[in-house]
Amino acid sequence: MKINKIEINNFYSIKDVKFKFDKYKGIVLLEGINKDTGGSNGSGKSVLIEAVVWGLFGKTIRKSTEEALVNNKEKKNCSVKITVNDDIVIERGKKPVYLKVHKGDKELTRDNALNTQALIDELLQVNYKVFLASTVFGQQNNIEFINATPEDKRTIIKNFLNLDELFSLRDSVKALKSEYSQMVKRQDAGIQEHEKIQVTRKHIMAAEESRASYLSKIKKVPISSSEYHQVIEYNQLKKESETFEDIKKETLAKIQEAHDIKQEYNSKYEVMRFWEKGFSESGIVKYIIKNVLDYFNSKVNFYLSHLSQGKFFIEFDESLKETVTHNKNTIHYMSLSGGEKKKISLSVMLGLQELLRISHNQKTNLMFFDEVAENLDQEGLDGLYILLSELKKEKCLFVITHNNYLKSLMDNAKTVTMIKSNGTTKIKKR
Repeated sequence: MKINKIEINNFYSIKDVKFKFDKYKGIVLLEGINKDTGGSNGSGKSVLIEAVVWGLFGKTIRKSTEEALVNNKEKKNCSVKITVNDDIVIERGKKPVYLKVHKGDKELTRDNALNTQALIDELLQVNYKVFLASTVFGQQNNIEFINATPEDKRTIIKNFLNLDELFSLRDSVKALKSEYSQMVKRQDAGIQEHEKIQVTRKHIMAAEESRASYLSKIKKVPISSSEYHQVIEYNQLKKESETFEDIKKETLAKIQEAHDIKQEYNSKYEVMRFWEKGFSESGIVKYIIKNVLDYFNSKVNFYLSHLSQGKFFIEFDESLKETVTHNKNTIHYMSLSGGEKKKISLSVMLGLQELLRISHNQKTNLMFFDEVAENLDQEGLDGLYILLSELKKEKCLFVITHNNYLKSLMDNAKTVTMIKSNGTTKIKKR
């Protein structure tokens, strides 16, 4: 996914800003000047990142309310217009609320915002969580892979590997399994009903046969008037008996047919049970994860070796449980310092980002690093800069940092300055 440009109006502290991402390459330092309070905090550096995320997905990185999101001076007409892949334009607004999407000259907006967002995710081949985990690194992004539950870890991997189609197949299988189960139950009900009718007819036949046996003993000639009526009744019973025999055969045939249909759908049901498990978290998904583990672990440790000078190593097993070693001694992740956790967490997130290379997802042209240098020692900062230098070969990196040492390493980088004055943020470029 290529993010071309963005237009921001009355979003947080930004009143009116147009920014072309296409103009930038390599590392771009996002700096801030807050003339209202002094210093750089609160200048709106992160607002540019927030605007991209909100424009694409209608969600913010940090928890926010509508009142906070809409510029507190204007209090209305909040909007973000973002152009992606050269010809997809997404327009999103608050007060009033709206969402529109165009591809070229054609408007693709659907009947409601939920369906329109689903279309946007489909067009971009990425969703909110995957975008955050692969594109936004830093203090505001609360997607933490290592601290996630095993199920959440598999879900994150599933999203990165674009396995949603497998899970849609599982939903189809579950629907078919339910349909086949209902068919079996209907055949059982039909069999029971036919068997009840068969039992009733057997009782009637037995009574009629007993009566017919008696009538058959009556002499044919000469006979009295009363005996004549009995003979007529006997002949009628014979005809009914023959009819019952035909009905009996038909009922038995229906029962056999129902048994055959039941057996067929029982077989189909068992097949669907197999594939339901096959498409589950413990089936094909687990198998796929098992087969990408070597790639994932190698990428994570590639980044971690730079950040820790080779002192740390991490390996995920098939259940995605991590084992961390420091100088070849196994240690618990929770026992690490803040800086050490930062190195490992950043390495894992960058390793996840690499999974996009082997999926069908489009890779973004941008990456945002928001205060990732926090708690890192000089060794970690040197490693971070080496990583940024490696990543900038393929992407444009926007970096926010207060760390002067890291800034000195990026002395030749282009700078975009967010200047806040009288509650309003503007952008100065150089």
